Amino acid sequence: MANSPKEKNGVPPRKRGGNTITNSNDHQRVRYNGFSLESSGSNCVKRMKATADMAISTIGRIKQEERSGELASSISQMIIGGVLKKYFGATDLKEEDKDPDITVTPGMSFSEMMNRPMSHESGVIVEGYIMKGQISFGVAGADSGKTIYAVDTGIAAASGKVPTFLAPDSLPSEKMNVIFYRLEDRAGELPKRYGAGEVFSALPFTWIMRGDLQAPTEDCLIDDIKGRCKTIVTDTLIIVDPLSKLIGFDAAKFIREMEDLQTEYAKKGIILSVFCTAHTEEDKPWKPLTTDQILGGDKLLQQAGSVFSIRKERRGQGYRFLQTLKPPKGDVDKDTVSVVKFVGRDENHPGSYTHIEYVEEKTIQQALPMKQKAEEEEASKPDGRGEPWLDAEVEKLKELVKTHTAPEIADELGCDEQRVRKKANSLGLKIKSMPRGPKPKQKPAEDQE
Repeated sequence: MANSPKEKNGVPPRKRGGNTITNSNDHQRVRYNGFSLESSGSNCVKRMKATADMAISTIGRIKQEERSGELASSISQMIIGGVLKKYFGATDLKEEDKDPDITVTPGMSFSEMMNRPMSHESGVIVEGYIMKGQISFGVAGADSGKTIYAVDTGIAAASGKVPTFLAPDSLPSEKMNVIFYRLEDRAGELPKRYGAGEVFSALPFTWIMRGDLQAPTEDCLIDDIKGRCKTIVTDTLIIVDPLSKLIGFDAAKFIREMEDLQTEYAKKGIILSVFCTAHTEEDKPWKPLTTDQILGGDKLLQQAGSVFSIRKERRGQGYRFLQTLKPPKGDVDKDTVSVVKFVGRDENHPGSYTHIEYVEEKTIQQALPMKQKAEEEEASKPDGRGEPWLDAEVEKLKELVKTHTAPEIADELGCDEQRVRKKANSLGLKIKSMPRGPKPKQKPAEDQE
């Protein structure tokens, strides 16, 4: 088999920076030292290489005569250019075809590195869980309180305060604007938790609901985020709750797109931080969480800046614990988990809202539910609204079952009838029956014939 024009005696030619030879059947194009040559003759490349060898030899002789390297290069360029233009019809490369200049940035010593101004990305949003400038995920199963946690995180970032679900002596969140994508829009959900929204009135907090997207797909979400970012002028936290509910959910793709966006805006001096919630599929809540139970799997865990889980705690209804699965860059794994509890909105106090409060630290073994209790909790798991029963709701349910039917209770509590019946059954409560109307009179036998 004949050797390729690139080979001589079966050996590929030595590569020289910026020089290329491309072939397309019998048509060949040569780019060498700032010149472009096209020809249909196979001997053209051989003659080109011979010319290049001649130029290299010339450079060697010039250097031996102690001429400067810059002068040698200049003379060799003149020789090559003259030969190529005269004998092969070569032309100067267009400006856009030339190899770009490579700029080498200066390095620094270790002490200089340690004394340089700290990056803005070192700020804290949720100490131990979410760092500024990173892409973080909170993963949890249904009925775990993902949305309440996500909103609490946004409130802390928008106000610059310590999140309510952290210990009081924790670092406060760095203050920034918040854009919140709520992608599960349940009727009456937000007013029930946040009343008239007094807590948001003075905060830089923007809501985007599922129906505001062009379509409920991950691609449309990415496009919306990119378009919305064009108007931002300061550091911003983007919260997506939950990302895993979108059509075409691909955690790795979303992370790549957000990283590109972060790089683009960092050049403008704007730090974008991203926090998303995603679902898990837990069938045994008394066991440690594994990556195959996380929607997004290993890729989500590997590529995200940090990942933590929100899971049911041993005490059951209303209690959860936060466990770090992948700590933020620069942090270390915690030996304990943070136990938290839900606090409902007090309708008698304007400004009160449903939130999560810190309780204590425990080991994971102390926090995980007992097997038997976990099975009982699973059997009585509420449906419809997909959120935990609060203590105040349970007390109200106990009163309403005495005088109201299941549909009436569902209206009072802002949920569906199935949720009411399941909770009542788990508590051993009997719901008032629907009133029955008078039985229809039977027709005489002769009329039925």
